[in-house]
Amino acid sequence: LPLTSLLLKNGADPNAVDRQTGSTALHFAVSKGLVSIIGALLQAGAWSSVKNSAGETPLSIAVSQKKKDVVILLSEKQGQ
Repeated sequence: LPLTSLLLKNGADPNAVDRQTGSTALHFAVSKGLVSIIGALLQAGAWSSVKNSAGETPLSIAVSQKKKDVVILLSEKQGQ
């Protein structure tokens, strides 16, 4: 998390897209269940509803992988 925070504080784009997969850092963090990084990305303005090349949103990945704590976190963000 310290590296993630440092990058975001110094202008890293939380919505940068991987050209091959269409995924953002949030997609990757969700797929790994990295709750603290997910929180930092959301706080930095990461889009929680963006779809990757496979048509998956971060929330749909969390649901399909049964990551309950991540589903709750993303659902709370979408409700704001």
